[in-house]
Amino acid sequence: MKNPIDLYLVAGNITVFCGQHRDAFKTDLLQSSLYSHLLAAKSVSNRELVWSAYTQTLGKMAWTQNSNTYKNVDYAPNSLLNIIKSNTQHLISDSERQSLADSFSELAKLPQDSSTLQLLLKKLRANSNNKQEINNQLTPANKTTFNSSMIITIIRENRTIITVLVAFQTTTADELGILDGAPVQPTQDSKNNIMVWSSNLDEANYSLFRQAITEKTKRKIETELVHISSPIPD
Repeated sequence: MKNPIDLYLVAGNITVFCGQHRDAFKTDLLQSSLYSHLLAAKSVSNRELVWSAYTQTLGKMAWTQNSNTYKNVDYAPNSLLNIIKSNTQHLISDSERQSLADSFSELAKLPQDSSTLQLLLKKLRANSNNKQEINNQLTPANKTTFNSSMIITIIRENRTIITVLVAFQTTTADELGILDGAPVQPTQDSKNNIMVWSSNLDEANYSLFRQAITEKTKRKIETELVHISSPIPD
């Protein structure tokens, strides 16, 4: 039987709820995350600025920080899923790692022309350091190499929030396959390529921001917040 998960794309970024959570908690987390992602996207493709803007904005809205680590890792070519697992092994449980794997499997099953998958690919290209070249060469036959990054948020069963940014090098021919295990290469620059943030949402203090964030995100909910159905138990 698969672990129950709730899987979302939030402004093109993957968010996975492991276990059962109250609807009000999920709404607060998703809306505040959406607002912060949209604000951080104004930092263009500089991933360190995006990360800083995202985490700092949430920190001002009652997401309390437990830890925030930055690394530049010369990892061997590996799947994106395995890279995330290896860098969160001390932070999430075996069942939560399985929920993450199930989530990647669900995304990989989406039809290539689905609007949901296109939102994720659009985010990958927006995070790239050579967007114009990529947008001009989107056919599978082309193998333009580019750096990009992905932010994945895992909400644990105990409500701790683990957010991971992985920067990597891939090609336009492989971008659809990275959700299904196609290996990615480490970035070839000096910036941090693994960032991991542990936090908790202080719901009592977030009540001070809830109305304003709901108002700021209401026009984006329909297009930027996509709920992907949880896997049906075998």
